[in-house]
Amino acid sequence: MTLKLEVTKRAGGTLNYAERVQAGDQYFDVTVTCRRASASRSIPKTRVYVHAPNPEDVGGMAKPEYTTRGDDPENDKRWRQYNWQEIKVMRLFADAVLEDACKALGVTELGVIHFSRKAGCSCGCSPGFVARKGRGWNVWVDVELVEKK
Repeated sequence: MTLKLEVTKRAGGTLNYAERVQAGDQYFDVTVTCRRASASRSIPKTRVYVHAPNPEDVGGMAKPEYTTRGDDPENDKRWRQYNWQEIKVMRLFADAVLEDACKALGVTELGVIHFSRKAGCSCGCSPGFVARKGRGWNVWVDVELVEKK
C-alpha cells in the first residue's frame, strides 16, 4: 500500500497547526501539536506519536477477528500483517508532516525515525516513533478521515 501525500491547505500557528492532506481519492485533516519534552536529567530524544485511521480506511486489509494469541496460528499471522500495516499508515502520516514540523520548531534534522511500541512509556501504552538525532520535543499527529470521493 503506497499513498502519495501532498498538502492542499494549511492554517494555524507555529507549534500547533492543521493540514488537509490528500491520499489518492481520500482527504484527511491532520492536526500537529508540538511541545517541549520535560527533562529531569537529560534532554530526551524527540518522539512522534501518530493517531491514524485503521488500515482498512485507507485501502488496506480488514482487521482480523479477535482470538487468544496462539489458539489459531493463521489468525496470528493475519494480526502480524495487520499490525505491520498499521505502522506503515502511521509512518506515512508522520513523514508527511515532519518536514513542516521541523521548520516550525527550528530543528535542523531529526534523522531517521524508528517505530517503538514503548516510545512514550515502558509499559507499551504509548507507541510512536523515536528520532535518532533531534532532541527535546514531543510531536502528536492526529489524523481524521474527512471524505472519500
